[in-house]
Amino acid sequence: MRDAVPSPQAQNLAVTLLAAYGASSYFLGRSHDNNLLNISVFFVLLLLAVRMVIQPRLLRVAACGMLACLVAYPVLANWSTWGGILKDGAFAKFQPNRIVAGFSYVDPAGMKAMQTMMGASSPEVSAEDAARGMRTIYTQFHEPVVVLDPALSLEAGEAGSAWSAFHGPENYGYLPSPLRRQFLTAVAARLRATGWVLVKRDYQAEDLLADFDAVYRRDRMMDFGTYYAIRYIPRSE
Repeated sequence: MRDAVPSPQAQNLAVTLLAAYGASSYFLGRSHDNNLLNISVFFVLLLLAVRMVIQPRLLRVAACGMLACLVAYPVLANWSTWGGILKDGAFAKFQPNRIVAGFSYVDPAGMKAMQTMMGASSPEVSAEDAARGMRTIYTQFHEPVVVLDPALSLEAGEAGSAWSAFHGPENYGYLPSPLRRQFLTAVAARLRATGWVLVKRDYQAEDLLADFDAVYRRDRMMDFGTYYAIRYIPRSE
């Protein structure tokens, strides 16, 4: 690439190579085989760009071989999941509403899923307390809520609307705190939104809450048994 004359082929190769590097950084943090499948589209684009390179010929042959492997990979991966779906008789069912309900704390199916994610050691009322907290906050204040607990799930209902940078807190736990606070500050200045953080009492949320405290001001707290909630207001207000 250093010696190549500027051309559309060279430009395509540079862009797709950088995109593949960027996508690969996700796999470094979440190195599960399934995530290779999730980012494989970037490698397909890169290999297609490599295939357009005329010389050396061996490079094109290798790119074609890797493309063939990537085409086969999605067909062969995750058969255990499909086996479970077949066993449940749900292979031919398309139920997007049921999937969405599984991510809602206030839906019975979602409550059951959240309780399972919390583990056997969690009190049986935990998911109910989370649902009560979510419902109470949204009914009384009509403001969005983010939940910090082992499930780290985004509420699928309207109460789960984005109000801060930590929309989907599981995405930020591995980032250093100064970077998280920089992101929180930028989004708080842009949205200027008030919101709630609903926290499971035995969940280690101290670091994330310290980030919120650095950018937002605590307005009030509410108790919901195994959960408690904090209302955060931007410091500029």
